[in-house]
Amino acid sequence: MADVQTFTSWSSTANTNKPAGTDVIGAGLDDNLREIQAQVAAWRDGTGYGILTVSTVAGTNTITGTTSPAPTLAANQKFLVVPAATNTGSTFANFNSGGNKAVFSGGATCVGGELVSAVPSLWEYDGTQYNILTPVVPVPDSNAIVKGSSDGTKKFRIEVDGFTTGQTRTLTPPDADLTISALTAKGAIWSASSTGVANTLPVGPDGQVLTADASSVGGVKWAIPGLNLLCPAKVASVSASVSFTSADFDWTLYDEYEFHIVGLRPATDAVYFTCNISTDGGSTWKTGASDYAWAYHTTSSGAAATDNGNNGDSRIVLADQETGLTNNSTYAGRIIIRFPTPSAVFVKALTVDGAYTIPTTFQQKRYTGSGQYVNATTAINGIRFQPNTGNISVGTFYAYGIRKS
Repeated sequence: MADVQTFTSWSSTANTNKPAGTDVIGAGLDDNLREIQAQVAAWRDGTGYGILTVSTVAGTNTITGTTSPAPTLAANQKFLVVPAATNTGSTFANFNSGGNKAVFSGGATCVGGELVSAVPSLWEYDGTQYNILTPVVPVPDSNAIVKGSSDGTKKFRIEVDGFTTGQTRTLTPPDADLTISALTAKGAIWSASSTGVANTLPVGPDGQVLTADASSVGGVKWAIPGLNLLCPAKVASVSASVSFTSADFDWTLYDEYEFHIVGLRPATDAVYFTCNISTDGGSTWKTGASDYAWAYHTTSSGAAATDNGNNGDSRIVLADQETGLTNNSTYAGRIIIRFPTPSAVFVKALTVDGAYTIPTTFQQKRYTGSGQYVNATTAINGIRFQPNTGNISVGTFYAYGIRKS
């Protein structure tokens, strides 16, 4: 009979191993054999028996199996497990009849999907529970940390540290596809469209801010803070008039509208600049003989200042009814409509600030004035600019909305 005992019973203290020092086996041999056992036992205990391969694995959330050798369960022991099934919730293991012990993943109780059928997994026992050391890499449709029978029905869980005991936060994405393209430009952002596609919005110009815009694909756009461009610029080219209609007005969003006119020239001499408003989105224009009141003040570098006005007119005169504009002069101005919304209190008034130069004499003319649509209870949702006769040769018109506070 051999004097050396089984590997699992070896002690890292040499003189407690077999054979005993009194056995007759040759001088010093017993000490040498015991020292060998001690060294191997020290390696065994330091590595937790190395890695113990678990065989006859069975169970889904309560897993059983055996190892060979089969040491008494102790801290630092490691086990190579090939699960027989994918776990679906809290998981426990009982190896070598050592008792049911909880299985943890990432420092927390398993919730399902941490073990995948037939995928090897390395565990370590810490004296209280088993801890899964290997992450789950495969993500098949039939199972995994991402749940669902097919790609179209997958669900996933996001865990955030910092919640106190008893607090649960659940994130449930919509059951819809979302196509996302790569962001390759500095400052670009994603915004979802109504069809579930992530729209890529390039960064806006310096100083602009991101604002909601229901008409854009992604529901947002870049805009000047407070002053928002309502539509693309409108360019006149031998045009009878330039109009902004209901597509450009939304008095639920804006307290005021501001129109900038740049590089305006009439097609003929001696005409003056006017506007009319609409209350039906531009289908018709108010041109009644007493629909408007207006007044303006003119300062000039080559003549005395003048004032002009009318308390009952078919249009609002914006500039130079006295001598008229010349077709080689360039007018620039700003017209602001204040309180265009329906109201019996607020007057539908506009203010005018404009100027032009007579190129032959370099005479400067400056106009400041105001106008009013006399029906104070009807919302303004259109404005038309035109000379009193003839066409606009050239000119660019911009429309801005000043957002409600």
